[in-house]
Amino acid sequence: MLQAIWWTALALAGASLLIMLMLILRRLIVQRGQRRRLQRAEALKARLFDWIERTDDGAAPTAAEAFPVDDRDARILMDQGHRLLNTLRGAAAERIVTLLHAVGAVESECLRLSAGKAAERRTAATALRWFAADDAAVHAALCCAMTEDPDGAVRLAAAQALTDAGRAPDVDAAVSAMWTRQDVPGRGLQDLFRDLAAQAPDQARAALAAAAEARLRVVLIDALGHARAIGAVPDLTAAAVHAAELNERAAALRALAAIGHPRAHDAVAAGLSDPAWEVRAQAALGVMRIGLSDLAPRLPPLLDDPQWWVRFRAAQALAAGGPEGRAALETAAASDGAGRTARVAQLVLAEAAR
Repeated sequence: MLQAIWWTALALAGASLLIMLMLILRRLIVQRGQRRRLQRAEALKARLFDWIERTDDGAAPTAAEAFPVDDRDARILMDQGHRLLNTLRGAAAERIVTLLHAVGAVESECLRLSAGKAAERRTAATALRWFAADDAAVHAALCCAMTEDPDGAVRLAAAQALTDAGRAPDVDAAVSAMWTRQDVPGRGLQDLFRDLAAQAPDQARAALAAAAEARLRVVLIDALGHARAIGAVPDLTAAAVHAAELNERAAALRALAAIGHPRAHDAVAAGLSDPAWEVRAQAALGVMRIGLSDLAPRLPPLLDDPQWWVRFRAAQALAAGGPEGRAALETAAASDGAGRTARVAQLVLAEAAR
């Protein structure tokens, strides 16, 4: 019995040593592969810069002659070219695009977009934005990824790549492809809708009119405000006054303040007496940013609002309202000693004096 235990322990110790040796060997192989890839990347980078400089002098060989590469090298060149295209413009950028086409890097990236791992597909979608404007195959691959990829983040990356290339998808198509998915990054989706609204404000307005979900309407309202879409002012004023959700009313007033059109007057006036403090605060901010001086007399009562943010925004609006507004703020600062009206007025006056 003791001998069996001893042999079992010896076998386990030997197995542990063998596993440890295998792990060490694997680590050495991985590190060696990483070093080789880094060395190859540095060599290709040097050749790429040399080729660009020689092209400037008119003495460079063709891309195919200068870079007889395999698929692995093509991927490295795509990574290098993507970084350069973020900074270069004009003829130099066009030469890099031509090079990446010639060595098959663009085709390889399209294959990676359709068959790679999720992280690789996201990287490929981002890199392909430089080619979507003029290459029908790249455009089709990105459109397919936006609507059919199983990963929401890849869909978002593909849609953003199309938008950056000047071939933005329809707003309705973007909503259908991504809005109901839980794996799409919310901040990135908001940025995408802002870009889409800037390029196609009428589509964003139509999507807002058709949206049944308040959360989607809030995002579209934000996008229209960020795009400074003057044509959307009627839609935004209607939302600011009639929307049932307070977040939607507040978002509409925020968007109207960003646009700064005087036709927002009635919506801002209604917002100053809204039962939701978030809406009142945005309305006070709108008075300041749009310059609705006739609404200034309604601001001093808000300095005694139960919510601090409403008091603060009203005080800011008065401080920006010229001599009359500043005089009203100074009166409030001296009115009730250490009361909440005086405290917020004193705070804003102190900030304005800096």
